[in-house]
Amino acid sequence: MATTTTHTGPADTTKALEQAATAAKLGPVTVTTLDHPNGDPVLLFELDPASPTKARTLGRWLERIEVDDAIAGKFRSADSCVRLSIRGRWPGGRLIVVATFDEISEPAQAAVIAAEIERQDVPRLVANLIACENPAG
Repeated sequence: MATTTTHTGPADTTKALEQAATAAKLGPVTVTTLDHPNGDPVLLFELDPASPTKARTLGRWLERIEVDDAIAGKFRSADSCVRLSIRGRWPGGRLIVVATFDEISEPAQAAVIAAEIERQDVPRLVANLIACENPAG
């Protein structure tokens, strides 16, 4: 598990990953490289919190990665935003994909996460988040 959030990759590399993820309909994302105790870096892909199709984007991520587990939480208990972090692997190594859902503007999604996170059935959790989305257009 990552112990620091120190950016270790060159800015042009993370920018290229952000652009590639967006082109593959896996974003928009912000990419950060995390140090890992065993020496292999972990890529952190944070989906745009304002995206109305975050859950659909998570579904596309699940088609491309091997999921290890998922966790959900807040930075502070008073925060209205719940961060869903899906940890897994892909050919490039370990990664974490994070989607943030606001309990005020996205109460159905926050409720799904609270009800289902302990089951660790990540595909079902994401499918139920997708069912909550009502994208414009």
